[in-house]
Amino acid sequence: MASGDVVLDKAGRIKVSDGEELSVQIPGPEETFSFAAGVVAADPLKEFVLKADDEVAYREVDAVIDALKRAKVRTIYLLSNQKTVQDIAEEG
Repeated sequence: MASGDVVLDKAGRIKVSDGEELSVQIPGPEETFSFAAGVVAADPLKEFVLKADDEVAYREVDAVIDALKRAKVRTIYLLSNQKTVQDIAEEG
């Protein structure tokens, strides 16, 4: 079973996919709710992965998480680019 995806990029765009079709851009968090509610109606156990660029403000990420929760998504995974100690040392 493929997960649903929600992607927030640094330009403020939100793209969604049910994991079966190509992603589509939507206007905002409210449409994320509508999209996710439709996916969950078809598959109540569908998991979602939320990917956000590191320059996206947390309030925008939080708005999407809230929309997914209101749509009754049971499992939300947050994907990040975690830096290791070595990565930080090489930057500095």
